[in-house]
Amino acid sequence: MRTLFAGPYFGEFGHEVLGTGILRAHARHFDRVIVCSRPSSAALYYDIATDFRSHDIQCIGMGSRATEDTKPLTATLDALVEPGCERWPARFVPPNCGAPNTEEKIIHCFPYYHRMGREREEWKGVVVFHARNRLHQIERNWPMENWAQLAKWIVDEGLAERIVCVGTREEARLVEGCLDMRGSPLGKQMDIAASAYLAVGPSSGWMHLASLCGCPHITWVGGKEHVYVRRRYVDRWNPLKTRAVVLDERTWQPTFATVRDELSRFMRERA
Repeated sequence: MRTLFAGPYFGEFGHEVLGTGILRAHARHFDRVIVCSRPSSAALYYDIATDFRSHDIQCIGMGSRATEDTKPLTATLDALVEPGCERWPARFVPPNCGAPNTEEKIIHCFPYYHRMGREREEWKGVVVFHARNRLHQIERNWPMENWAQLAKWIVDEGLAERIVCVGTREEARLVEGCLDMRGSPLGKQMDIAASAYLAVGPSSGWMHLASLCGCPHITWVGGKEHVYVRRRYVDRWNPLKTRAVVLDERTWQPTFATVRDELSRFMRERA
């Protein structure tokens, strides 16, 4: 019996999400697949892992790597690996999805990406906010007053009866008047995304997850990252060809009017 040990995974969530298709393509050659990751990530591997094992590694990710002061000790990682297994990947971290060769692997493995989450009647037609609220790169957090304005505008215009806030309680905000689903199990958040009319938020791992749930989304990204991150949303990290709009403006702080106008355009085009 051939056994594959994948992980332990830590670092940025988005890179782990986009590693699932590559892992699924690789795992089909094994009889048993053990995946080791954060407890909250188990739902990502529902059809891949024959055995999911959680870890409690605390690490601030930098891409698919870890900062030198947060990277776990090799001995800590080695202790999690079951002896006698083949390892994937060999470096204990998700593949570096930012590297061109790995992006080519993602594209090559497009047939192995499955739509995540299930459409649920209870979440049908909701608009989803991922209101990022991280201490790491705080300049990427969109002001609460903008989120509040956007929520009020959506309701006033009759574009949605319910707006749902997702993510973790530690790193996402609750916008006034919205339903709080932050901190809910990842599987439930995937169902919300699979059922939603639209998701809105700055570029994040959750927004990449929305793509794999078939949830149309509007996002934004600033600085030099804009060019290659935009390409990811539209093409290279979009195996399901989910509709994705990335604001033209290269900033993490678009105005409320910019996001509102893009959302209005999106709604008209979908009508």
